[in-house]
Amino acid sequence: MTTPSKTRIAPWRTIGKDIDGLSYGEALIEAGLDYEVHSCPVEVKIPVGIDDVVTRRLDNKKLTYRSDTLDPLGIVGNRYKVTQMRELESVMNTLLGDGWQPISAGSLLHGRQAFMVGRIPFESISGEFDANLGVVNSFDGSTGVRFVTTPLRPRCCNAIGLMLRNAKSTFTLRHTSSILDRITEARQALGLADAYYKAFDEEIEKLLEFEMSPGTPEVEAVMDKLVPPAFYSKTQQSWFDEQSMNPISERSARMRENKRDGIVRNWLSSDTIQDNRHTAWGFLNAVNEWEQWVRNAKSVNARAERNLKSQLQRGGTLTEKTHSGLLELGTAA
Repeated sequence: MTTPSKTRIAPWRTIGKDIDGLSYGEALIEAGLDYEVHSCPVEVKIPVGIDDVVTRRLDNKKLTYRSDTLDPLGIVGNRYKVTQMRELESVMNTLLGDGWQPISAGSLLHGRQAFMVGRIPFESISGEFDANLGVVNSFDGSTGVRFVTTPLRPRCCNAIGLMLRNAKSTFTLRHTSSILDRITEARQALGLADAYYKAFDEEIEKLLEFEMSPGTPEVEAVMDKLVPPAFYSKTQQSWFDEQSMNPISERSARMRENKRDGIVRNWLSSDTIQDNRHTAWGFLNAVNEWEQWVRNAKSVNARAERNLKSQLQRGGTLTEKTHSGLLELGTAA
């Protein structure tokens, strides 16, 4: 069932803590990110016989763990160097001075990743989104210190991340011991975000100009890219993927049908896109809204974590596939 748009909360606010107006140091404490991460050698116990074990050390690996709870965070290589959240204070204070306003911070995956999201001074011409810049740091080797554009459509609280051909959406700090280099790179990330949002605004205008209606060949082409259709062969009494002709289960076929129907129903009924429903932008938001708010989730927090991870990590979402399909139709550049 669709979550009413008036009760929706941005994923970073659901998982994180409100840090609006706080200094960077105060924000770390408020969000529970003031812990340190240490590392130690990795030893494994190998069973020998029934009642005995042999202990061996992995020479090329080490374990990262939280110093406050001793919870393990990840297995990394010997060359991996932890970047503590407190070490980023001068970098983040530089962003604060350049107009970045932190609004929420927290952790994912039991502390394996830490994030902070804030507004940047950008005024959207289309008026369809709020411009934010998120920072994510990992302690399990999954990523370096990354700056990620995290636009939010306030009308429906949809976090919309698109991969644009002419603008980068992420920026990763180099692993360097020089704080001055990191400050320079942080300013570059802010400039990158500004360039991304200008391109994002232009993309929205193009999508708004392209008319789309259910059942048209254009829509079916994009839908087939999102959810490959299935068909039932009476001769073979089996279900098949219409594109690859590979056999699939009846359950898989029904799930595909329900997903396609759900996206179209949301497109025709959602009150968050009523002003531009029959445009490529309306269709894109219908898919995005279905993916974030209509698709089943185990809990409110599980939904928020899923949505936030899709923003911070980027790649492979239905929304991005929709945009790619629209590009192929020539709706945008």
